Amino acid sequence: MNGQGWEGLTNDNKYNSQFYHDKLDIDEQFFFKRQNGTWKISWYLLILPPPGTWVTNEFQLLGDHDKDGFLTRNEEDVLNELCRDFLKGPHPVRNSIDTFFDRDGDESVSEHEVKLAVRALFFDGMKQFQNIRIGWIPKILDHDRSDKVDPSEYEAVYRFMLLNNESYQVNNNFDRILDSDKNGIISFKEIEHGRDELVGLTVVMSFSDTVFFSESRTVSNLLDEYGDSNFDGRISPDENDEIVASFKTDRTAVTAMDHIIDKNGNGTIDAHEIMMILQESAPPYLVSTFIDRLIDRNKDGLIDTLEINTIANLYAGDPKAVASISSELIREIDRNGNRVISASEIENSKNRLIFPHPASSLNTLDSKLDSNGDGMVNFMELGVGGGFTDKGEIPTLERRISLIRRRGNIPNQTGELVIKEALGRQNLAVLGVKAENKVIGEEDITGIIMFLENAFVNSNKVNVIDRKNTSLILDEMNFQLSGLVIEESIVEVGNLTGADILAVSEIIRSILSQAAGSQDFLDMCESAVQDLF
Repeated sequence: MNGQGWEGLTNDNKYNSQFYHDKLDIDEQFFFKRQNGTWKISWYLLILPPPGTWVTNEFQLLGDHDKDGFLTRNEEDVLNELCRDFLKGPHPVRNSIDTFFDRDGDESVSEHEVKLAVRALFFDGMKQFQNIRIGWIPKILDHDRSDKVDPSEYEAVYRFMLLNNESYQVNNNFDRILDSDKNGIISFKEIEHGRDELVGLTVVMSFSDTVFFSESRTVSNLLDEYGDSNFDGRISPDENDEIVASFKTDRTAVTAMDHIIDKNGNGTIDAHEIMMILQESAPPYLVSTFIDRLIDRNKDGLIDTLEINTIANLYAGDPKAVASISSELIREIDRNGNRVISASEIENSKNRLIFPHPASSLNTLDSKLDSNGDGMVNFMELGVGGGFTDKGEIPTLERRISLIRRRGNIPNQTGELVIKEALGRQNLAVLGVKAENKVIGEEDITGIIMFLENAFVNSNKVNVIDRKNTSLILDEMNFQLSGLVIEESIVEVGNLTGADILAVSEIIRSILSQAAGSQDFLDMCESAVQDLF
């Protein structure tokens, strides 16, 4: 197996190594840490090849027919063909590429619009990569084989794309590359071949959307997420300039974005790291782990940028973020159920939800997280929080939190976050069941209470107090649900349990018999609960 690797110490107690397998296009990275005099693997990454070119702008999105975030070879070929047809000259709007470049919206592509598209694709676009020294720059751009494309080389490509389809004499290094038969004349066939290569190169280049449009644009990829310094979900021209500036290689990491790109932590930005950051795919991600389900606030089975940033902001110290996280996550953080999130509870939950850790047999959360049962909650089992998604590796929540704090938008917070005020929702306790038919057993009653609690939780309208926090109080008070209860007793139970609402259900035996199974009965409970709001 062919491959190449590097290794080196980052300090006396940390050691990194990486190996790239050429034939398989697989990148392995090991991160070692010295503990008690012994070197141990603290982190291992296996980076697999993507199914195609990452979609990083609106232009590439036109070719992503299955909307999976990648351009497969077939999708690239289709996009190439559409671009070639577009560049042949003025014509009526016939497809998505024509519509994209039809600036005046007159359903027709003019000669001026063709020239504007050529400038965007082959001049303004490629100039963004002027300061990158990378081995994959094709010879058709790098005429002097310097592994760098200078302004004169971009100019030569641009003028070639604006030429009429007529043969001409070789007069520069770019022409000499195109002149495949070396007869000193660029034929019509050689012009077509050169343009095919350039169009294909354009499709796979990761241009920003401002190459095509000058106004601000929507955050559409991972690099945009890093560049969105004000977290408004848009990339302004100034923010775009910062993103483009981050493409320069062989330089010292200085800014917050630089430190994110510097994956191996050696303080220098290299071409490999630039390519990796471009290739990391964008949200949304499929929910695949228990932590993912906690992050997925709207329960649509997908984790979007807003949901990720909300969690990162919360752990960076933003108290307003509490109002935008799921009730399930709140319960995981607020372990004592007192409706107040303390700084220590936030820190403790980070250890459970963000960082890999040994799985405790006494912790029910760990048993849910440790899916492979090896006694360790690893990065992959953490899912989005640990930097692993259905689309591949992404930055961990820890790195996102670090980025937010470096920008200084949110100070490190201490103290307490009051859930009730932040959420504006009331707390509810399901006390019990009044059974009209006395043959319902205690086990059935317990199950019914559990289903009711689940139904209220799924409604996402109230905070449901854990049954364990109410049962002891009810036992001690000898609270009789089947008999008459005076108003003072109800108020006292509410105060003791911390509940704003007390729920008691009337159940008739015949209702239970109508349910075909557990899910059917839960659906019945949820339907009844929804009617209350």
